[in-house]
Amino acid sequence: MSAIQEAADLEKMFWLTVGRILWARWPIIAIVTFGALAGGAAVVATADRQYDATARVMLNIYKPDPITGVLIGRRQIDPYLESQLAFIRDPQVVAPAVEAVGWLDDPEILNTYASRPSSDTRPLVLWLAQSVAAALDTSLVDGSNIIEIRYRGASPELAALVAGAVRDAYIAGSIAERRNAAQVDATAQAERAERIRAELAALQARKYAMEQATGVILTPSGADVDSERLLTLAQPPAPGLANNLPIFAKPATLRGRLAVIDSELMQASQALGPNHPRILEMRQMRAQLASQADAEDREAGGVAAVVTANERAKAATFNAQRERVLSQRQDALRLRLIQDQINPKAQALKTSLQQVAYLRQLTTTTESGLTSMGDVAIVPGVAFPNAPLILGGTGGIGLVAGVIAALLTEMFNLRVRTLAGLRTAAPIPVLGSMPALREPAVKRQRRRPRLRKLKPATA
Repeated sequence: MSAIQEAADLEKMFWLTVGRILWARWPIIAIVTFGALAGGAAVVATADRQYDATARVMLNIYKPDPITGVLIGRRQIDPYLESQLAFIRDPQVVAPAVEAVGWLDDPEILNTYASRPSSDTRPLVLWLAQSVAAALDTSLVDGSNIIEIRYRGASPELAALVAGAVRDAYIAGSIAERRNAAQVDATAQAERAERIRAELAALQARKYAMEQATGVILTPSGADVDSERLLTLAQPPAPGLANNLPIFAKPATLRGRLAVIDSELMQASQALGPNHPRILEMRQMRAQLASQADAEDREAGGVAAVVTANERAKAATFNAQRERVLSQRQDALRLRLIQDQINPKAQALKTSLQQVAYLRQLTTTTESGLTSMGDVAIVPGVAFPNAPLILGGTGGIGLVAGVIAALLTEMFNLRVRTLAGLRTAAPIPVLGSMPALREPAVKRQRRRPRLRKLKPATA
């Protein structure tokens, strides 16, 4: 507890000593502070008055591109915004704004340009553009996608004129930048498409030569024609008369009826005479049925023979086609390898041509991705010199500099002002201390009237 108390006493004693030093050296602090204030006042009084004007532009980054439909990703927003802020101060944007304001023909500006240092070899447009860019300030409005362009000029009207010109030049420059980039990309894509087209033509010529040499032709699906034909031959035949053979049912039916008539004729012969008209009629009917049944049997046998011959021919054709496919397998495989190279080339050519068409459309676009917001606004009041800021700043700096000067003066002209200072300066025993001898305030008040009375007498 004693150590803490001792540290607190030392700290208190330290600040008391510093306070006494500053109080003793207050003239130095006052002189430095008032000198700094005088300098700030001189700046405020003599500096040229300058005014601010602002123009705003909204970036359409939260809706898809009207041509491509592409939306900027969240990770790309911050770099995009930073690039746009830098693009506004770029000479290719500021130079058209300077030309629009009419400064390239201003005699005063031309004289100032002519009196520039000889080491400055910049052309007039670049010199003016960089001078204007130095007075430009671009920033994002908090919590929005709006860019604020602020320009500081010698008059409110001039500041508003330049800020509006820079905004218009920024929008026009964005359109030009899009067009130029699209033109460069379109040229590169067109050259790439021509290279792909040449490679594709070489592959197709190689494929055609191989087809002519081998006789193997690939279908659009990638299979060769002979394999497709083999698959067709391997399919089961469609249902038809030759497969179901409904004609064979007719002979069987006629033979059944013929058997029935024979049975009836046998029974009638036993009951009736051989020359009975019923017997003669039944015999005539049987003869007709027998003739029809024989004819149907001959026809059915012919159809069966035809079907058998067709099946044999089909089997022979299938076997021959299979042998042909097997013998051409290596040639078909080489053709498929070439076709596998042709397919991605053809797709790449299609994609490249679509990209070229899109980029050529973009070279004539009038979309900038920007929206001008309202009229140019003039900021009320004088932007520079800011008297409160300058006087406050110079006064604070002067006060700090005066304190430092007072402490340095005390350091180089050290005096013992306290008992602790004596103990620190010289390690000798101290017997005691006397209070400061000061005249009481009452006596001083009494002496003042006497002096005032004595002044006229002495005069």
